[in-house]
Amino acid sequence: KRSSAGSNPTGFYYFFYNWRVKSPDCSSARVPVNAIVDTTCNITGVTELNAAAKKIQVYPNPAQNRFTIEADNESIEQIRVLDLSGKLVCTGLNSNMESKLFVNSGNWDTGVYFIQIYTEREIFHQKVVVSR
Repeated sequence: KRSSAGSNPTGFYYFFYNWRVKSPDCSSARVPVNAIVDTTCNITGVTELNAAAKKIQVYPNPAQNRFTIEADNESIEQIRVLDLSGKLVCTGLNSNMESKLFVNSGNWDTGVYFIQIYTEREIFHQKVVVSR
């Protein structure tokens, strides 16, 4: 097969552009940004995910107006619930350090939510679906 480049033996047609480089024309001021890298996530396989799921249970899932978060042999210190866009929907401190919490989801929109569960030793991540 031959290209439209004539007798080009490679079969490719090369384009050459006259690129012009200009200075940035941003309308806003440049501001420094600090990036935080979370290195605590050490998941290396499915077995660790299953082990984490056994330590923390979220039920019923899907939930309607309320769901339960239960930790196996650990006290829950704090929870944070985020929607799919990353917006914080709910946060709570567990001053009694109980291993079972009830979360009211009755005024939330239907959808998928991510729960960050903080215990004394670890941070767990679970997912809950709210449906009506």
